Amino acid sequence: MALPAFAAPGNTDAVLVYTVPDGQKAAVTVNVAATANNTAKIAITPPGTVPGVAHWLETGQLLGPGQVLERTGLVLTAGCRVYVQTNTANSIAVQVLGIEE
Repeated sequence: MALPAFAAPGNTDAVLVYTVPDGQKAAVTVNVAATANNTAKIAITPPGTVPGVAHWLETGQLLGPGQVLERTGLVLTAGCRVYVQTNTANSIAVQVLGIEE
């Protein structure tokens, strides 16, 4: 997946937003903008895995309309994945911005 990457989850499942391409590293910022009241989560996983308890960077962050959850300076190796999850469908817009090399 190339940067920037975008998602607007229509359900409450953990949604894969970005995967670092093979042979690359990435420095990214994850921006979660609330469009409705929700509780948001951000996870970083190793290659080939889905989020488990140890992978969540942010858990249970309460967001209201117009509020933003942002994590910056995340340095990821090839295959690492960025996931987001919310407890309310259609309540967030997600952007992953940064550089790959």
